[in-house]
Amino acid sequence: MRRFLLLGLLITASLIPIFTVKAWDPDALSRCQDGTYTCECDGQLAPEIATTSDTNSCMLGCVAKYPSATTYQVNCKDGSDNTIPYIGGPITATPYIPPAEAKPSPVIPILNVDVGAIFTAPTQIDGNTQVNFFATYLNAIYKLLMVAGGVMATVMIMVAGLQYTLARGNPKAITKAKDRIKNAVIGLVLLMCAYTLAYLIDPSTTSFASLKIESVARVELYEPEEDFDQSGTAGTAYAGGLSSVTGTHINNQTGTDGQIGTNVLTALNSAATAYYNNYHTSIGINGIRVTSASRTTKDQATLFYDNCLARGGTCKPATCDPTGSGYTNGSMTVSRSSTRPRVFTLKGVLAGLTANSDNRGTIISTLIADSKTSNCAHTSNVAVDIWPDGGHSGSFCANVVEMDALAKTMTDPQYGFCRLDSEAWHFELHSVKVDTKSCHTTNTNSHTAGTNNPDSTCSIWDYKNHCCHIATDPKNKPTTMCPTTTCG
Repeated sequence: MRRFLLLGLLITASLIPIFTVKAWDPDALSRCQDGTYTCECDGQLAPEIATTSDTNSCMLGCVAKYPSATTYQVNCKDGSDNTIPYIGGPITATPYIPPAEAKPSPVIPILNVDVGAIFTAPTQIDGNTQVNFFATYLNAIYKLLMVAGGVMATVMIMVAGLQYTLARGNPKAITKAKDRIKNAVIGLVLLMCAYTLAYLIDPSTTSFASLKIESVARVELYEPEEDFDQSGTAGTAYAGGLSSVTGTHINNQTGTDGQIGTNVLTALNSAATAYYNNYHTSIGINGIRVTSASRTTKDQATLFYDNCLARGGTCKPATCDPTGSGYTNGSMTVSRSSTRPRVFTLKGVLAGLTANSDNRGTIISTLIADSKTSNCAHTSNVAVDIWPDGGHSGSFCANVVEMDALAKTMTDPQYGFCRLDSEAWHFELHSVKVDTKSCHTTNTNSHTAGTNNPDSTCSIWDYKNHCCHIATDPKNKPTTMCPTTTCG
């Protein structure tokens, strides 16, 4: 018995080091040195997963790059270069699956007065939408009037018969009753003849057909995104706080939750005030209209999927890839062609997947795990998409003079913004700009890079399709995005 107890103690003592190696150090966070965090998936080091003290990045990275992994662990090094198990545990992250888009039910008219019309939902036949509402209503009214005419004639004949019976030989009363019967019969005959004549001339005049409306393919309008032609190295991450997009001369159209870097907002308010003071009287603007500001990597990844991957890998409109596939040490899940036009393809754990509704949630969740906030200007909280507010500018279509004045104001050194070459509406705070290659302060007009720029004869320019908007009155503010058919 003593021998068995001694053997058990020896085995227990030999296992102690195994368990203590993986024990979490309660003082690890205070001892960890910045920049030394590493990630393990199921005990295997994953150097391609960038992580910090925020352990979610390690867990999400394991989900994206090692789908079969069940545990994650974050290690770091202390001041003596010793590896410390910081924290870890079972992987609990699940792929992001967006809610299914609810399809609206067709609206069926409900009449306050029932005339016998039975409406059915519109149908799609041979590329046309058939709507029977108007035809059904007219046919019901037509039949109702025919029946009403017949009933009225019958009632009049019955009334005249009663008058004839009660006349008691009075010649005047008898004549009056006969005339009423005659008129009722003539009216009924005319009513039937009118229907028969109309049917013989054209049957469609007695039975109205459903309206056939040619179906038009759905066109989604996007507020433009930043250029996806990212620079070779990531920009400086913005370290300041966030503030709601608001200001005296700022019209916020990003939504109630729209935010931007606090330093960016301060500079933007100064620029908006200067823009208003300098040009309100001369060209009639009210300030700056903000259409896009800060985004989460989830929002950016979703936009990148919808605008690029779901369109065969070609972006429309141009959208920044939050995984940084254009960087030297960039994405593990997306690759980008080296020549124009840029085409994005899936690789790594996503290789072989088709960007469709079945795979959308899996692809987006993997993109989120592979993203960095510093890869895109909007996720770095340093960029705004802006347009002249008021005046004669719309969204994509804007007055060239107003846009030139806006670009000149924003790129003034005292406000500190640079403008993206490929998008006249995209500005970044220059001191912490993300796109280090194509965001400049030297271009103080609204012309986009390339040969298709507004000339001196164009008043309203389509900044998406790069053509001059032809309007009856060029001073009228465009109410919608300029369609290509209005470009000269």
